[in-house]
Amino acid sequence: MVHKIFIILYLTFNKFQGLVYRWYFTLNPKMKLKILKNINYAINYFLYSWLNYLYYFNSAIY
Repeated sequence: MVHKIFIILYLTFNKFQGLVYRWYFTLNPKMKLKILKNINYAINYFLYSWLNYLYYFNSAIY
């Protein structure tokens, strides 16, 4: 799943994105996991805060 995302980034963006992709794949597995976890936490935090905002916003209307 995650590797598909990285491949899409590599195919659709410019050379810089390709360099990032190559750098990611030269890392050892532990570091890869750390980075993925951090990205996952960031995405989850953003989604959770957005959903919370929508929920409270809607409850304020009624």
